[in-house]
Amino acid sequence: MLSKMRPSGVRVLVVDDQRSFADGVRLLLGADEEIEVIGVADDLAEAERIATADPPDVVLVDLGLGGDTVRDAADRLAPARVVAVAEEPDPDVVVAALGAGACGVVCKTEPLERLADMVHRAATGELVMAATDLSMVVEKLQASRAARLADSVGISSLTERETQILRELAGGESTSSVATRLGISRLTVQSHVKSILAKLGVHSKLEAITIAWRHGVVDAERSA
Repeated sequence: MLSKMRPSGVRVLVVDDQRSFADGVRLLLGADEEIEVIGVADDLAEAERIATADPPDVVLVDLGLGGDTVRDAADRLAPARVVAVAEEPDPDVVVAALGAGACGVVCKTEPLERLADMVHRAATGELVMAATDLSMVVEKLQASRAARLADSVGISSLTERETQILRELAGGESTSSVATRLGISRLTVQSHVKSILAKLGVHSKLEAITIAWRHGVVDAERSA
């Protein structure tokens, strides 16, 4: 039977099917008097059973389990704080994990000695990750934000006719059918499409439709 942790301690659940790593984490965190590892699970189903009986404060989830592991863990193990465990530093992986609900990312290549400190910080609501990861993530987010801003500027620069044509294309209409519906020539539609692609900075109608969908210009249910 698991012993009960005093109220000031941090209760941790490890979800990782790589048993050697999980056992190493258990031993390392167990050396901290203010941390109790309440269990190790091979998958989220087992983790949920453990958490139901003994709720954790922080859950370490291996991204190698695949699927929407982090998002599912954040939903099913709430209100525990979820820290994703990645094989190696990758800004795309980190950004995706944060977007899925993780409060931080720990890489297996990082010295495990830092893990206890990260667990304590995660339990208090901090965003936790290695300093090198943080700089990469900030750069990635800045690039993403710039791209969204560029998309927004491009969308706002479309004329009423261009927006109308983009909506028709999003509904699955061909260039010829758009021309017929709007009472203009096929060459005129093609000219408008070229202008739309240029203003949005893309190379295909599908990319243009995707941007329009993101900004609510077209109905996602109509998009082809």
